[in-house]
Amino acid sequence: MTVGQMAKSLGRARNGCAVVLVCIVAASGGRVFDSTQWSVTYAVIGGLSALAAICVGRARHLLVEIATCLIVGVAGTVASVWWAEGRVPQDLMSAAFRGGGEALALPWPSPVAPIPAGFLGLLVAICGAVTGRTAARDHLGSPILLAPFATFSLLAVFAAPALPSGLQCGAALLVSFGLLALSERLRKERSIESATLVGGSV
Repeated sequence: MTVGQMAKSLGRARNGCAVVLVCIVAASGGRVFDSTQWSVTYAVIGGLSALAAICVGRARHLLVEIATCLIVGVAGTVASVWWAEGRVPQDLMSAAFRGGGEALALPWPSPVAPIPAGFLGLLVAICGAVTGRTAARDHLGSPILLAPFATFSLLAVFAAPALPSGLQCGAALLVSFGLLALSERLRKERSIESATLVGGSV
């Protein structure tokens, strides 16, 4: 296997780890409603958002990437509001601007409400999009973790007093360490590849 092929394989593995991390983080959103069904729903929304951003991120065009983040954010909100039997599009703006406050005000456990559900869908979709965008950049390592861990913290606040499970925390840490290790290895492979190209051109 050549250096370039190794770098591509490492890049794919790192992107896969980033998607898995987003799914784990997004699944903790179901704790707000104490619902396994909503954990799966948010994991799917977050994972698909990350995949979309990774695919588009390779184009390296800022406007396209911003448009992708907006589109997946709207899609995540629409899917969550619709799944919670809310009114589309009437509840979308309310979910975006009032959903966070309503999620904080909910007693735990509480029945699923469309507006806070839509806000959480927006949150995990944006997390997926931002994570996917950074994962598509080979030279970025630890910054990939910023969006997932910020979102994880916010979801823990919304779900209080039900914090993320120990399994979710452990899995998130394990995948994060794997992501950092792959990022470091990828950085080294890219450096070797660049040095090889420079040496060959001399």
